[in-house]
Amino acid sequence: MPTLSRTMQQVLQNLDAAGVSLRTFATLAAMPISTLHDVTMGKFALKTDKEQRLLKLSVRALEVAESLRPLSFLQGQAVQPLGALILSDKSPEQIREFVNAIFQ
Repeated sequence: MPTLSRTMQQVLQNLDAAGVSLRTFATLAAMPISTLHDVTMGKFALKTDKEQRLLKLSVRALEVAESLRPLSFLQGQAVQPLGALILSDKSPEQIREFVNAIFQ
């Protein structure tokens, strides 16, 4: 039975640090939650290219989440706005500037 790869361990750490739920991440990754859950439970492994895609997405989610602090993404909420920011070409610095402007 496969174990959780280092890449997927890092994905989970990134999601935890970002405060992004597995369900939200599955939506952002266009992957069924059941598949992502089984992968994170070590029931089976993904191909390296798919894991790398998830890692890149989780890194971007973490960057965006850190840029948005003190705002956060509640469980299952704001999936579309988060997805739009992750897929945008906005840098974390640009996002941070916007958030800072809101609170000034």
